[in-house]
Amino acid sequence: MIRRRTGLTLAAAAIVTGGADAQPIRVDKVNVIEAPADFPARAGSEFAMLIAVVGRPEGATVKLREVWRPPAPGARDPANGQTYLDFASEVAVKLGESVRRVFVFDQAWKIVPGRWQVEYWDGVRKMQSRNFDVYTR
Repeated sequence: MIRRRTGLTLAAAAIVTGGADAQPIRVDKVNVIEAPADFPARAGSEFAMLIAVVGRPEGATVKLREVWRPPAPGARDPANGQTYLDFASEVAVKLGESVRRVFVFDQAWKIVPGRWQVEYWDGVRKMQSRNFDVYTR
């Protein structure tokens, strides 16, 4: 894998090796196939969505940054007093395959009613963002 420094972050330019047929791995887009517009959250519940990452060569594995953003003022952990403006992780996905992605409200303090956003990033490129409303009953 070849890495190059960009102005914002370290972006990976992965090269598939294989002789004369070598081609770069390219993510063209992230499609949201299925996602609810709103979600009744309670401790232990999961917000799930189905995405498909389109690019070439099909079947290649890529890493995307997944960012779940609660509404302002964020989610505050009462144990340490830290406020989280996002919950981010790196996910490996195969190009051309559908993948189920989940955010787990595993602790009550993570339930912040209002408009949430989930984003998918390929290096410095935001490939997709989706809003959904979290509510409690």
